Amino acid sequence: TCWPMSRTRSTTTSSSGEPPIVSETPEGVRLAIRVSAGRRHAGIDGVEGGRLKVMVHAPAREGRANREVGALIGRALGVPRAYVVIEMGGSSPQKVLSVRGVTRDDVRERLGL
Repeated sequence: TCWPMSRTRSTTTSSSGEPPIVSETPEGVRLAIRVSAGRRHAGIDGVEGGRLKVMVHAPAREGRANREVGALIGRALGVPRAYVVIEMGGSSPQKVLSVRGVTRDDVRERLGL
């Protein structure tokens, strides 16, 4: 699996066997998100279906929504956009992000999880 339990610590887990919303890695964290593109309002809108719900203005075309997701998550967590990488789900609304330079506790505090 892509979530080696020996290297990650879960913050919130899903009862359906989905990966946790926030997992700690040696470099930072992994975030399980669900993106809603082309929205009037951009931001983080809580948790839905075991994933952090992220809304962006940009349409889901030519990587525009993905770039906005990286920028939005970077701003919310206080890290450069370059520290936010899409590990899985580049062309899907459901994504797994890798974020360097923050801890699980940082994410919980900054995102109110």
